[in-house]
Amino acid sequence: DLDDMEFAFLRLAIFFNPHMLLRKRERNVRDFVRRVQLYVLSSLRKHIASQLDDEQQAEERFSTLIITLLPLAALESDVIEELFFSNLIGQVQIDNMIPYILTLSANTSL
Repeated sequence: DLDDMEFAFLRLAIFFNPHMLLRKRERNVRDFVRRVQLYVLSSLRKHIASQLDDEQQAEERFSTLIITLLPLAALESDVIEELFFSNLIGQVQIDNMIPYILTLSANTSL
């Protein structure tokens, strides 16, 4: 039972995964994508905390959502693209979109 924000944060966490999507990219891009992913996960944690009054429940919810992502680590990046993003960007590969997305956020510091 994900709410819209949780689903969006999880999609972003998958999208900005330096281990799956940027295996062959330069180190500085991989480091930046890692920082974006950490920011997304931190934002997810804050969102969950704002929705639940009990701090322990919020932490359990966050941990449960993160654990559900673990099996996705075994999937190839093209499978993830098809599952989560094909209806958004059509036939464009995620690896080609990341540099464009990063330039959009270049003025935003994380």
